[in-house]
Amino acid sequence: MGLFSAFRLASAYEKRLKAYGIDPNILPAELNGRICSFAKNQQERISQYTPEMRNSMYMEAALVNAADLVAFCLLGPTDYRVAGGNTEVLKESIKDAAEAWTSEVASSRSDTLTIKALNDAGLLDDEFIELFKSLI
Repeated sequence: MGLFSAFRLASAYEKRLKAYGIDPNILPAELNGRICSFAKNQQERISQYTPEMRNSMYMEAALVNAADLVAFCLLGPTDYRVAGGNTEVLKESIKDAAEAWTSEVASSRSDTLTIKALNDAGLLDDEFIELFKSLI
């Protein structure tokens, strides 16, 4: 991936966080980098089996989805909805991540890895934690 493409993709992630009122600079740069890598790696695995998904548009969508998940985890369900997020879109992803939390599958799912990284950094919202616990 070229430098311009990488910058454009990172910009899409940051713009999406800002749309929820989250300053991406408050998160450690290393954490943002890891979260973007999780999404990028999962999209690359998917595109191995679905060649039409190799387009950078799909990679950008994966990073925007990662930003949605980060916002949901940081803000919690109530504040996420207030900020304009659609919790219905994330319900399946959160449910799948919760089911995979204690399994071997967790190490390959970008959503589970993202939640674990945010948890390790102590950044999960209390309301999100309660929701996630209820799904495990």
